[in-house]
Amino acid sequence: IATLATLLLFIQSILAGEFIGDKNDKFAFMLHRENAILSVIVVLVLVVAAILSRWPGGGPRGPLIGSIALLVVTAGEAAAGFAKLTQLHVPLGVLLIGMAAGMAVGAWRRPIAAS
Repeated sequence: IATLATLLLFIQSILAGEFIGDKNDKFAFMLHRENAILSVIVVLVLVVAAILSRWPGGGPRGPLIGSIALLVVTAGEAAAGFAKLTQLHVPLGVLLIGMAAGMAVGAWRRPIAAS
């Protein structure tokens, strides 16, 4: 789920570049908007998966905290985008992709064996 979220958020930057480069590209803007909604849903699913991993799964707390932080930033990013606050929307997008990539890398790492 973390990998899917990272992919969707990376696609967001491509779509943003498409319509920023051509203000008349309404299709890229529509795809950017729809992908934003899908990204929020996927990050919400990531939070649910992290909760289930922690309770009852007994997994680590880190992914749960990270996924909740990712959800908060994703919601803020979407709100800034819908409000057309570009000065906030673009830097939050960069932060968001970095956070999501960190979550994906953490998800694919082999767990450290307990001693």
